[in-house]
Amino acid sequence: MFGIKILILAVLALTLVLISYNTADAFFAGPGSCCISYSTNMIHLRAIRRYTKQESTGLCNIDAIIFHTRRNLKICADPRVKWVKRLINRLSKRNKRKTRKQ
Repeated sequence: MFGIKILILAVLALTLVLISYNTADAFFAGPGSCCISYSTNMIHLRAIRRYTKQESTGLCNIDAIIFHTRRNLKICADPRVKWVKRLINRLSKRNKRKTRKQ
């Protein structure tokens, strides 16, 4: 009985790790690279440290917002999607409050 619980917890933990890996790193080719597709999973504001914009001019093929998470992951999102626009607004407001406090 005790062994089954540990096995279930181990499988659950492994599943969560694989999901987080697939939703972030699979969409960003690496440092100095471009986003090649978008993540469709919504991200919580608390998980994001900052964001940068990728433009389709030059080396990159698509416009994208790159969310940089507290776990040092980069998640590519479509800048035209409603939840991405809302998140950028909230991040901008959060950053303005931080600069006022300093």
